[in-house]
Amino acid sequence: MVVARAAAAVRQVIPKSQAEVQGNTALVKVRAKSVPNIEMHGGNAVQGHPANIDLPDGYDGVMFVIRLEPAPYSGPTLPKDPQLNTRTAKRERHGLFECFRTTTRRDFSDARSVLIVDVLFGQYVDAQVLQRAYAEAIRVVTAELKK
Repeated sequence: MVVARAAAAVRQVIPKSQAEVQGNTALVKVRAKSVPNIEMHGGNAVQGHPANIDLPDGYDGVMFVIRLEPAPYSGPTLPKDPQLNTRTAKRERHGLFECFRTTTRRDFSDARSVLIVDVLFGQYVDAQVLQRAYAEAIRVVTAELKK
């Protein structure tokens, strides 16, 4: 329920976006497409698993993946604040398709939960819109978990 409200908040900030919720994960996307998941191994192209993945359009697409996990978090170390610009975000490349990615983690010790927000975006997306959407998601989750 918390991630559904966070997805709705992000959806209100990003025009023409669509949201999907499945369990403790929400996906908000606009101008995204399904592309073949091709992995390179030793110079050879190999079909990845799953066969297709969703990626935002490299020009102006956006995808927010919002997950709420129980604490303690056992994954890799993640920053608290997102890098929502093309100079500092990680470049993601899948075959001929390219976008930028930033992943953040927020700990909610009172609720014994961890919020993971993964943002994928195209080269010409307005960083202020991404920042507003991220801030709104954090605000909604914080309010929901304090109830």
